[in-house]
Amino acid sequence: MEPLVIMLVVTSLQVAATLYGAKPTVSVWRAVTIPLVFCALGLVIFNVAFFMLVVLMPVVVGIVAAFRVRRNVIAVASFVCTFLVWGAITASTYSEVRQTRDLRREFDFESIANRLEYEPPMDSSQSLSAVVLSEDSKERLAAMEKERTLDLRTGKLYQLHQEHYLKFIEASGFGVVRMRRVHRDHLLILPPEPLPLPARPQELEPPTAIQFPQLAAEDSPLGNREIASLHDSGLADFLAPERIGLVKSPRQVAGFVPHAFAKSLPLAANESLSSWQVSRLELVSLLKHVEPRVYLSEYLPRMEELRHAETRPVDEFEQRSLQQLRDGENIVTDQQLNTVRMVGAVRAAKQCLDCHSVRRGDLLGAFSYLLDRKQPLPPSKFESKPVSMSRKPAQDT
Repeated sequence: MEPLVIMLVVTSLQVAATLYGAKPTVSVWRAVTIPLVFCALGLVIFNVAFFMLVVLMPVVVGIVAAFRVRRNVIAVASFVCTFLVWGAITASTYSEVRQTRDLRREFDFESIANRLEYEPPMDSSQSLSAVVLSEDSKERLAAMEKERTLDLRTGKLYQLHQEHYLKFIEASGFGVVRMRRVHRDHLLILPPEPLPLPARPQELEPPTAIQFPQLAAEDSPLGNREIASLHDSGLADFLAPERIGLVKSPRQVAGFVPHAFAKSLPLAANESLSSWQVSRLELVSLLKHVEPRVYLSEYLPRMEELRHAETRPVDEFEQRSLQQLRDGENIVTDQQLNTVRMVGAVRAAKQCLDCHSVRRGDLLGAFSYLLDRKQPLPPSKFESKPVSMSRKPAQDT
């Protein structure tokens, strides 16, 4: 009741000043200016609850005074305005408390530890050793960590689950009108829709330079910077922090949405990449199986879908690339005239350590890319039979 008491005291002082020395009736000018001054003063020293009085009371009291009513009617009108404002804000407070409690239940903490059961525990000797990375990998890992700021959704989840937030709303003093509130629109995020991969522009899948060295003499169609930026864009989308939510531990995560690609890779934005398409983008699993496996999908990778997807063994290029990634490289590419293959590292940044039991820089997985020129140029001649990159899972031997 403290806010109401303060509002009544201010209103009493305002009524006394308005009626002091007045004749049986009060002029409209006096009835408007004095409430305006007192309510504005209350706005400064108390809270924005008085803003409603600043707007309401001078208007109501001024209208009443215009009818030349007695002074006691002026006093009654002033106190009626005070109770109306107090009732409106109290109702708003109760409504906000109810909505906040509903949001806390809807976006409550849950455990995602079962999703990570396949990760082997890290022993003490391993945790003390640093991961050896190339300079390029170090720079790109640091850049990913630097860009990781507290996004709006995570910030709102944090605010929602702070005990003092709910207590402040419930407390006397009209806390609900004195702070920025959390709305459901701030927290609601839908899982990304499936994004299908395009069909390859040529029927015959060409070989790779790693298996046919004579093709390596061809001029590289894409620069390493363009290739690396493409992988960076994919990582930023796949690991978007707003979909991760608020993480206290693997058993306390609020608002988690599984990793996924929410948009196609921005090839059109880069002139060098605009004549190419991503025909394959597959997630390589390194921790869940005894040997590395590649998840098969007709879409850009989404963890929720891949949990039950078929897999295939890594091919020769992917096997060699993974070894280079383990040695600290960020990406490994193999380029020819109409086709570019790439394997890019998915490493553990600082923000990943909240859930994953790994070291900073550890290789969590990889993306295997196949890029095709949309309008293939006449290919180089070769004698051997082309190597197929079928999506059908290969038979284990």
